[in-house]
Amino acid sequence: EEDIRIMQTICRNADIPLNVCAKVKRFEDIKKMIYAGAKRVFVKTEGQDNLDAVKEGSDRFGADRIYLYLEMDSLSEEGVAQGEAVPQPESQSLSLPERCLLRARKAVEEEGFGGIVLAGDFMDSVYVQTADFLKVKLNVPVFIMAETSDAAVAADLLKMSIASGMLFIGAPQNCRNACQDGRKN
Repeated sequence: EEDIRIMQTICRNADIPLNVCAKVKRFEDIKKMIYAGAKRVFVKTEGQDNLDAVKEGSDRFGADRIYLYLEMDSLSEEGVAQGEAVPQPESQSLSLPERCLLRARKAVEEEGFGGIVLAGDFMDSVYVQTADFLKVKLNVPVFIMAETSDAAVAADLLKMSIASGMLFIGAPQNCRNACQDGRKN
Protein backbone atom coordinates (compact mmCIF):
# COMPACT_ATOMS: atom_id res chain seq x y z
CA GLU A 1 0.00 0.00 0.00
CA GLU A 2 2.91 2.37 0.59
CA ASP A 3 3.92 1.96 -3.05
CA ILE A 4 0.43 3.07 -4.11
CA ARG A 5 0.67 6.20 -1.93
CA ILE A 6 4.08 6.99 -3.42
CA MET A 7 2.67 6.57 -6.94
CA GLN A 8 -0.24 8.88 -6.12
CA THR A 9 2.14 11.53 -4.78
CA ILE A 10 4.35 11.33 -7.87
CA CYS A 11 1.36 11.61 -10.21
CA ARG A 12 -0.07 14.60 -8.29
CA ASN A 13 3.25 16.44 -8.34
CA ALA A 14 4.69 15.59 -11.75
CA ASP A 15 3.17 16.14 -15.14
CA ILE A 16 4.75 13.09 -16.77
CA PRO A 17 3.45 9.59 -17.53
CA LEU A 18 4.29 7.10 -14.80
CA ASN A 19 4.94 3.51 -15.84
CA VAL A 20 5.03 0.88 -13.13
CA CYS A 21 6.72 -2.52 -13.19
CA ALA A 22 5.35 -5.06 -10.73
CA LYS A 23 4.50 -8.66 -10.03
CA VAL A 24 0.74 -8.83 -9.84
CA LYS A 25 -1.29 -11.59 -8.29
CA ARG A 26 -4.82 -10.34 -8.94
CA PHE A 27 -6.74 -7.80 -10.97
CA GLU A 28 -7.05 -5.49 -7.95
CA ASP A 29 -3.26 -4.99 -8.01
CA ILE A 30 -3.46 -3.66 -11.57
CA LYS A 31 -6.55 -1.58 -10.76
CA LYS A 32 -4.85 0.11 -7.80
CA MET A 33 -1.84 1.05 -9.92
CA ILE A 34 -3.99 2.46 -12.73
CA TYR A 35 -6.22 4.37 -10.30
CA ALA A 36 -3.10 5.73 -8.56
CA GLY A 37 -2.13 7.30 -11.88
CA ALA A 38 0.02 4.77 -13.73
CA LYS A 39 -0.16 5.18 -17.49
CA ARG A 40 1.07 1.62 -18.03
CA VAL A 41 1.66 -1.43 -15.86
CA PHE A 42 4.58 -3.65 -16.83
CA VAL A 43 3.72 -7.10 -15.48
CA LYS A 44 6.29 -9.66 -14.44
CA THR A 45 4.67 -13.03 -15.03
CA GLU A 46 5.38 -15.97 -12.80
CA GLY A 47 4.18 -19.01 -14.68
CA GLN A 48 0.44 -18.83 -15.29
CA ASP A 49 -0.57 -17.53 -11.85
CA ASN A 50 -1.58 -14.02 -12.85
CA LEU A 51 -2.81 -14.38 -16.42
CA ASP A 52 -6.48 -14.00 -15.41
CA ALA A 53 -5.59 -10.71 -13.73
CA VAL A 54 -3.73 -9.56 -16.84
CA LYS A 55 -6.65 -10.46 -19.13
CA GLU A 56 -9.16 -8.69 -16.86
CA GLY A 57 -6.89 -5.63 -16.62
CA SER A 58 -6.50 -5.57 -20.38
CA ASP A 59 -10.26 -5.90 -20.94
CA ARG A 60 -11.09 -3.22 -18.38
CA PHE A 61 -8.37 -0.62 -19.02
CA GLY A 62 -7.16 -1.48 -22.53
CA ALA A 63 -4.31 -3.67 -23.71
CA ASP A 64 -2.27 -0.55 -24.43
CA ARG A 65 -1.89 -0.09 -20.66
CA ILE A 66 -0.78 -3.64 -19.81
CA TYR A 67 2.68 -4.75 -20.96
CA LEU A 68 4.65 -7.96 -20.51
CA TYR A 69 7.98 -7.53 -18.74
CA LEU A 70 10.08 -10.10 -20.60
CA GLU A 71 13.51 -11.03 -19.29
CA MET A 72 15.74 -12.36 -22.06
CA ASP A 73 18.06 -14.01 -19.54
CA SER A 74 15.29 -16.29 -18.29
CA LEU A 75 14.67 -17.49 -21.83
CA SER A 76 18.32 -18.12 -22.59
CA GLU A 77 19.03 -19.91 -19.30
CA GLU A 78 15.89 -22.03 -19.19
CA GLY A 79 15.60 -22.65 -22.91
CA VAL A 80 11.84 -22.24 -22.72
CA ALA A 81 9.68 -19.37 -21.52
CA GLN A 82 7.67 -20.03 -18.41
CA GLY A 83 4.28 -21.24 -19.49
CA GLU A 84 5.44 -21.68 -23.07
CA ALA A 85 3.51 -24.21 -25.13
CA VAL A 86 6.57 -25.22 -27.17
CA PRO A 87 8.17 -28.51 -26.07
CA GLN A 88 11.67 -28.04 -24.67
CA PRO A 89 13.64 -30.09 -27.24
CA GLU A 90 12.07 -28.11 -30.10
CA SER A 91 12.60 -24.72 -28.46
CA GLN A 92 16.26 -25.46 -27.73
CA SER A 93 16.94 -25.38 -31.46
CA LEU A 94 15.50 -21.86 -31.68
CA SER A 95 17.63 -18.75 -31.39
CA LEU A 96 17.16 -16.43 -28.42
CA PRO A 97 15.25 -13.85 -30.52
CA GLU A 98 12.95 -16.64 -31.77
CA ARG A 99 12.28 -17.84 -28.21
CA CYS A 100 11.52 -14.24 -27.21
CA LEU A 101 9.16 -13.95 -30.18
CA LEU A 102 7.31 -17.13 -29.19
CA ARG A 103 6.78 -15.88 -25.63
CA ALA A 104 5.89 -12.34 -26.71
CA ARG A 105 3.49 -13.52 -29.43
CA LYS A 106 1.65 -15.69 -26.92
CA ALA A 107 1.49 -12.75 -24.50
CA VAL A 108 0.01 -10.42 -27.11
CA GLU A 109 -2.29 -12.82 -28.97
CA GLU A 110 -3.58 -14.97 -26.11
CA GLU A 111 -2.91 -13.32 -22.76
CA GLY A 112 -4.06 -9.74 -23.33
CA PHE A 113 -0.76 -7.83 -23.23
CA GLY A 114 -0.60 -4.73 -25.42
CA GLY A 115 3.16 -4.30 -25.52
CA ILE A 116 6.50 -5.66 -24.39
CA VAL A 117 9.24 -4.41 -22.08
CA LEU A 118 12.40 -6.28 -22.96
CA ALA A 119 14.97 -6.63 -20.20
CA GLY A 120 18.43 -8.00 -20.84
CA ASP A 121 22.06 -7.11 -21.33
CA PHE A 122 21.66 -3.86 -23.23
CA MET A 123 25.36 -3.89 -24.19
CA ASP A 124 24.74 -7.06 -26.22
CA SER A 125 23.81 -6.38 -29.85
CA VAL A 126 21.43 -9.38 -29.79
CA TYR A 127 19.35 -7.50 -27.21
CA VAL A 128 18.74 -4.50 -29.47
CA GLN A 129 18.17 -6.76 -32.48
CA THR A 130 15.63 -8.78 -30.49
CA ALA A 131 13.73 -5.65 -29.46
CA ASP A 132 13.55 -4.53 -33.07
CA PHE A 133 12.61 -8.05 -34.21
CA LEU A 134 9.68 -8.12 -31.71
CA LYS A 135 8.46 -4.67 -32.72
CA VAL A 136 8.42 -5.57 -36.42
CA LYS A 137 6.96 -9.06 -36.05
CA LEU A 138 4.26 -8.23 -33.49
CA ASN A 139 3.43 -4.63 -34.43
CA VAL A 140 3.12 -3.62 -30.77
CA PRO A 141 5.13 -1.13 -28.71
CA VAL A 142 8.41 -2.58 -27.44
CA PHE A 143 10.40 -0.77 -24.77
CA ILE A 144 14.01 -1.58 -23.98
CA MET A 145 15.56 -1.35 -20.54
CA ALA A 146 18.96 0.21 -19.86
CA GLU A 147 20.72 0.09 -16.53
CA THR A 148 23.57 2.56 -16.78
CA SER A 149 24.78 5.88 -15.47
CA ASP A 150 26.29 6.76 -18.86
CA ALA A 151 23.90 9.01 -20.79
CA ALA A 152 25.88 8.65 -24.02
CA VAL A 153 25.62 4.86 -23.89
CA ALA A 154 21.86 5.06 -23.31
CA ALA A 155 21.44 7.55 -26.18
CA ASP A 156 23.49 5.38 -28.55
CA LEU A 157 21.33 2.40 -27.64
CA LEU A 158 18.19 4.29 -28.60
CA LYS A 159 19.76 5.50 -31.86
CA MET A 160 20.54 1.90 -32.84
CA SER A 161 17.02 0.68 -32.19
CA ILE A 162 13.50 1.17 -33.53
CA ALA A 163 12.12 0.46 -30.05
CA SER A 164 9.17 2.55 -28.88
CA GLY A 165 11.15 3.88 -25.94
CA MET A 166 13.53 3.13 -23.13
CA LEU A 167 13.20 2.43 -19.43
CA PHE A 168 16.25 4.05 -17.92
CA ILE A 169 17.57 2.80 -14.61
CA GLY A 170 20.34 5.09 -13.44
CA ALA A 171 22.96 4.26 -10.89
CA PRO A 172 21.42 4.50 -7.38
CA GLN A 173 24.43 6.49 -6.12
CA ASN A 174 23.82 9.18 -8.75
CA CYS A 175 20.18 9.46 -7.69
CA ARG A 176 21.12 9.80 -4.02
CA ASN A 177 23.73 12.46 -4.78
CA ALA A 178 21.29 14.49 -6.89
CA CYS A 179 18.64 14.35 -4.17
CA GLN A 180 21.12 15.38 -1.48
CA ASP A 181 22.27 18.32 -3.59
CA GLY A 182 18.67 19.42 -4.07
CA ARG A 183 18.72 18.85 -7.82
CA LYS A 184 15.81 17.25 -9.64
CA ASN A 185 16.40 13.94 -11.34
